[in-house]
Amino acid sequence: MKKLLTLILILFCTVSHSQIKGKITSAEGEPIPFVSVLIENTFIGTSANTEGLYDLNVSGAGKYTLIFQSIGYKSKKVVVNVVTLPYQQDITLEDEAYELGEVQVSNSEDPAYKIIRQAIANKKSNSEKAGRYEADFYSKGIFRAKNVPKRFMGMKLDVPEGSLDSTGSGIMYLSETVSHITFEQPDKLKENIIASKVSGEDSGYSFNSAREAHYNFYDDYMDFDFDVKMISPLAKGAFGYYRYKFEGTFLDGNNHYISKIKVIPRRDKEPVFEGYIYIADDSYAIYATDLIIKGYRLREPVLETLTIQQNFSYNETNGVWAKNLQTFAINAGMFGIGVSGSYTHVYTNYVFHDKFEKETFSKSMVSFEKDAAKKDSVYWESTRPVPLAEDEKTDYSKKDSLFAHKRTDSYKDSIWRAKNRFKVFDVLTGYNYHNPDKRLSFNYDGVLDLPGYNTVQGWNFKTKLSFSKTDTVAKRSYSATAHFDYSIAEDRLRVWGSFPVRIGKRSLLFSGGNKIEQFNPSEPIQPFINSVSTLFFKDNYMKLYDKAFAKISHNRHLFKKVGLDASLEYLWRRPLYNNTDYVLIKDDDKYTSNN
Repeated sequence: MKKLLTLILILFCTVSHSQIKGKITSAEGEPIPFVSVLIENTFIGTSANTEGLYDLNVSGAGKYTLIFQSIGYKSKKVVVNVVTLPYQQDITLEDEAYELGEVQVSNSEDPAYKIIRQAIANKKSNSEKAGRYEADFYSKGIFRAKNVPKRFMGMKLDVPEGSLDSTGSGIMYLSETVSHITFEQPDKLKENIIASKVSGEDSGYSFNSAREAHYNFYDDYMDFDFDVKMISPLAKGAFGYYRYKFEGTFLDGNNHYISKIKVIPRRDKEPVFEGYIYIADDSYAIYATDLIIKGYRLREPVLETLTIQQNFSYNETNGVWAKNLQTFAINAGMFGIGVSGSYTHVYTNYVFHDKFEKETFSKSMVSFEKDAAKKDSVYWESTRPVPLAEDEKTDYSKKDSLFAHKRTDSYKDSIWRAKNRFKVFDVLTGYNYHNPDKRLSFNYDGVLDLPGYNTVQGWNFKTKLSFSKTDTVAKRSYSATAHFDYSIAEDRLRVWGSFPVRIGKRSLLFSGGNKIEQFNPSEPIQPFINSVSTLFFKDNYMKLYDKAFAKISHNRHLFKKVGLDASLEYLWRRPLYNNTDYVLIKDDDKYTSNN
């Protein structure tokens, strides 16, 4: 029955999430990564992965006009007549040919400056056009490491099991997020996370949130969560920080002329970008960005470079240039250890609004759907807009299998047997036993802790035994603790203990025995400080008495912020006297009495 249901679910997902798929290559046959694939005059699209493979979910068979767009390549418009699904459509993109044309006629100023001035003058209106929307958001983050040693500066490095190969290289982190976002400029963003997946975990929530991915080059400053904010190439005072060079124009798939502008820092050490920005000549909106941040400009020596690329698509219906793809490429390293990472962000199914209701943006700006971290592979195969690369598939398969193996009873029993194994020297150093499945633990502190010293007990040694058991089904927990305190000068062992019980919202505490306490119940004199002052200066500040007691306490949680406490205690308190005058540094002073 389970197999039949799984088969029906897979068939249903295939019908509901039919795909146009294929591979995108250059004229030389090399795969082109991160190509935007869009249905013309819609905000339905996807992105190619690092191997040039793409999957575009469509509603069914029919005629579709697809636009393939990537920085450095000519945009391509292809009409496909889909009869059966999935539909294979491979694409070859040619290198972009830039024309200088008649725009470069002035010898006094590079034409890039005129274009940038217009882009700055129009950035408010262009930003406002796409400043209030709902959209579907997908994010994938992956971090790789290389040359990671097994030990660093004498310490063993703790890395996720199954991440690195024999050379110390491999995928350290892989995760995905699917969410629905609601945004209103400048910074109101509400996100409902529909699905979240982390390689090697069955209930992990990834770090790939839409809020962390929101970067707008129409803003004057951009915050990348470092100490320094970066200055946008379209900031109001950008000409004081950047030089610009016009490198030509080209015609995109929607017959818009696009200018390619090189962005050059005026001074190397300032928080500025370098690279290219592409501007649409008719509206002066951003068509794409390909900009680099150097680590030293962020005052982050570990970070080498951070490259941010953005692609925007145009919709003739509403005249909006909206961001459909954003990628980050991160390179960092230190002491020969290298880390590279990337984030892919895909925005689809935009719905633009004139205004939102007041209650749209509440205090809770991030929410999770029930079982968001429990989506199975069938869901991800049918929903994921960017297909996984081969090494990503391998990482999921390997780490998820390893995680499943770790969840088996035999594996957990073997691990805890090894951790709970009793050794001979544990009698002196202490011993811990823990069984998470039975929610049972036992601890013994050992006897090698530094002994204390005071004038009543002389040298005294302490240890402790504790036990705890939790029953999550019955909402009960039990624990017991026994304290042992032996003093040499008195030749006496004192023992006291406690036994707390929690049942639902009710707590009971039973305690009793014989112990030695300070007259001040808040115990202001630390035993170690008193030991030093007594042994070296004959200043026995800590004043003690003998206490035999039995006590029962009760606590009941009534409702929010209100509870009821009650306790009953029997005490038999006796005075104690100095039993030793030992001191490390001899002098004529006498100890004060234990008053």
